[in-house]
Amino acid sequence: MSMWKRVEARIRSKREGLAFKYMPRFADWIMRRVALSAQGQFSDEVEPIGVLIDSCVRTHAITHEGAWIDTGTVLWGGVHPINTGYIARVPVHAANNDSEDYVDICYLGSLIALARFGTMKFFTSSELISEQLKHPPARFRTVGYSDYSILDMVKIESLDGERYDFINMRKLFGGKNGLAEAQQARIAANSDELHKAIMSCFKHQKHSQDAWHLRTAQVHGCRYLLTMDRKFVRLCEQHSSKLAAAGISVEVCSPTKLGEKLKLPKIPPWLFSYNDASFAVRADLHMPEQKRRPTVGRRGVTIDDIAPR
Repeated sequence: MSMWKRVEARIRSKREGLAFKYMPRFADWIMRRVALSAQGQFSDEVEPIGVLIDSCVRTHAITHEGAWIDTGTVLWGGVHPINTGYIARVPVHAANNDSEDYVDICYLGSLIALARFGTMKFFTSSELISEQLKHPPARFRTVGYSDYSILDMVKIESLDGERYDFINMRKLFGGKNGLAEAQQARIAANSDELHKAIMSCFKHQKHSQDAWHLRTAQVHGCRYLLTMDRKFVRLCEQHSSKLAAAGISVEVCSPTKLGEKLKLPKIPPWLFSYNDASFAVRADLHMPEQKRRPTVGRRGVTIDDIAPR
């Protein structure tokens, strides 16, 4: 290795050491500042504001995944070529991404700051848990050692316990969609009057699960239902007067809509690249096409696939 290569490697190592030590502290300081700046808007609140977190928000909250960084081929024993490299945490999105999903994720970071420091409290529900069990685990939570979800920074409790459909429902409903059919049938068979009132506003059976989540948020005193399902947000806006007449005070909104309403700044997810990291991080890169890896039949992602942040 040439002298300049050694100097470059030493500088890179020193820079990474500083990033591992100080970036999590800097990210925490930013979140604390955001939470403090928003406190004036909630000075009259006695309890933290309840927010029900939709499943699709969990999907997009996974902002970093592991990728194989190829460092080239070397000769083992001077004869046999072998590939060398390492697994590193890589941001899913580029820092200059301007898509609606990325803007939502940036505002989600600020909302998480409010939840971390007591202004808000995030919740899930038994039916949301059941909904998530129908899908591969990687869709809604981190499964790789170097993966990271920004929602991991807060505790998310269930409003009404948990439901383990996979234990007994698959025997009752055949086929690969057994759990989905079980949940749909259970919700359709309920006699809850508030759910029926919400469904009378929507007038379409395909919104039955969304209506149940909205009902759950209302019954348990949540102020917001946070979702990145824009069609559902528009549907609720379209029928806002009917929902209010039915007794629904919960506001269904995207992270962007809620963040703008509360006048919060955006916190880009790359800022959290070194949180809880005890392994290699490449915050200067992003995933192929700025998309998460497939949740089914995952293959390795290499340096050839990813691009500078």
